[in-house]
Amino acid sequence: MDKEKRLERVKELIKELGVSSLDGAVVVVVEGRRDEHTLRKLGVTGRIVFATYDPVFSFSEKLSQMNSEIIILTDWDKAGEKLAKKLMQHLLSFGVVPNMRFHRLLSSLVRKDIKDVEGLDSYIDRLQYNVQLSANRQYRKNYTFQ
Repeated sequence: MDKEKRLERVKELIKELGVSSLDGAVVVVVEGRRDEHTLRKLGVTGRIVFATYDPVFSFSEKLSQMNSEIIILTDWDKAGEKLAKKLMQHLLSFGVVPNMRFHRLLSSLVRKDIKDVEGLDSYIDRLQYNVQLSANRQYRKNYTFQ
């Protein structure tokens, strides 16, 4: 996938996450404050909770009692993947099926370049810069007098 398409897809997913979280019926689970800060910066205004402040089992139990859709958006590193797996297992044991779609799709798009949610904003900025730079180079190449 080229940079421009990747940029569009990442922005679409973040926008969709923001829209999903607007009505308050969704809880987005992240690892920490920096992740929350990044998502807020990118326009996600709904409820965001931190998975790393309580033991995973008790945190999962609290989540299961919220009567909300649970979106797990942990980091894409080894620790984040492990946490996501534990959360999913515990939530399933409480009868809640967590939404892993955003985690899975964002991971497939950005995993080679960044390892965490907090890096999404700078990743998007960098991709936008590179896409614009490529467009400028292409323009100059096509319209240079020889």
